Amino acid sequence: MTKKSILTTAAALMIAADAYSQTLQSAQNMVKEGNYAEAKDFFERRVKAAPSNAANNYWYGVCCAHTGEEAKAMKYLQNAVKRKYKAAYPELTDVYMRLYRFDDAAETASDYIDLLKKGKDNNETAKAEKLERAASDAVHMFGGVEKLNVIDSVVVDKADFTEYYRISKESGRLYPAGLTEGIRSDGTAYLSELGNTMLYTALSPDSVMQIYERKKDGSDWGRTRKLPAPINGTGNSGYPYLMSDGMTIYFASEDNSIGGYDIFVTSFNTNTDSYLTPQNMGMPYNSPWNDYMMVIDEFNNLGWFASDRFQPDGKVCIYVFVPNDSRNAYNPEETDKDFLKAAASLHSFRNVQYDDKTVYRGLERLKTVIEEQARENKQRDFEFVIDDNRTYVNIYDFRNKRAQEMFLKLQQKQNQLGELQNRLDKARRKYHNGNAGVKESLTPSILDMERQEMQMLEDIRQTEKEIRNAEIGGN
Repeated sequence: MTKKSILTTAAALMIAADAYSQTLQSAQNMVKEGNYAEAKDFFERRVKAAPSNAANNYWYGVCCAHTGEEAKAMKYLQNAVKRKYKAAYPELTDVYMRLYRFDDAAETASDYIDLLKKGKDNNETAKAEKLERAASDAVHMFGGVEKLNVIDSVVVDKADFTEYYRISKESGRLYPAGLTEGIRSDGTAYLSELGNTMLYTALSPDSVMQIYERKKDGSDWGRTRKLPAPINGTGNSGYPYLMSDGMTIYFASEDNSIGGYDIFVTSFNTNTDSYLTPQNMGMPYNSPWNDYMMVIDEFNNLGWFASDRFQPDGKVCIYVFVPNDSRNAYNPEETDKDFLKAAASLHSFRNVQYDDKTVYRGLERLKTVIEEQARENKQRDFEFVIDDNRTYVNIYDFRNKRAQEMFLKLQQKQNQLGELQNRLDKARRKYHNGNAGVKESLTPSILDMERQEMQMLEDIRQTEKEIRNAEIGGN
């Protein structure tokens, strides 16, 4: 081989190696950006080509873990952990949690801490200790899974999930994010039956979701009060619900949770003028996913809570259950492990209903509630607040002709806004999943739609104001 051919071959190899490196880097970037499905095939080929390589096992395991294949992910992440691949430990801990193998999760998190301490990595050690605490708490919860008669479930879009809570008027009202009774809320809001107490979620000045309270004094809302610790802590808190006793609050928090939001309950102690230490509701209410918005309808003896366990992005499952008079837990020593897992995860809740009579009566009550609300909703085309004393539900409620005509135009504007927002959401998803060229081409149209959205929102707010002024002034 001539000197020239040797140089040519070497150059070709360098170019190929550089191209391969760029491909690897782009696949890793896909994973970091959350595009696991797109990167999965690439890392599957790599792990087949070099099955003992720790990095290959790690990257492929991560892709499997985030595309619904936790059992497969476990195998590859275990291989990476055996080779002390540091990044694999928290991923494997998370996979064990989602597989309800909490003892294994706690052990892996503990091994991770030991590995980090040897390297004196203090920043990562704090995160690992949080993982170990969550896993240990899950072990404890799994040892006391409450027997619960879940009677129904429905998977809905998270954006409007509160609409599916069929609670009685006596239990108050739930609202999604948005303008609620004159209060701007970035999360859910709860209004008491009498309409004089509002609990809602909003971003605090330090960009943490917190729970706030406002009370009505006569016809005016009083000053906003952020609920004190221990309800609001250092992490996000939200999804409040106040029981009819006016003392007991259910809420969700990321503080001391086993994954995302957990559901907690606390009561106000009038003797100390403070809230009691919140109690984690445990399993099956809580899981390694996000669990929130617990509501107990005492009037109908039905309960609701929401969870994104086993759900794709943007979806949430609402569970309907019959509240227990007192907590009654399974004995882990006498209960089959697979059955206990089903009871804790509610993956097949009909297989763990333990009282047929309670389930039957609960389903009958739920059916009655749904039918009654359906009959009522036939006469409620919408809800439009005029003032503190009037909420219109039908176009014929308007007494002022001009206000009526403006409201019909308002509905057209709201429909147009909804169509625009749907197009904007699709464009944003396409932008998020696209390459650089796609993102560049979509940017101008997205910015234009965002400007249109802001203008339409402002136009709608102004129209609503004019409708109220016309109706009030015309009476």
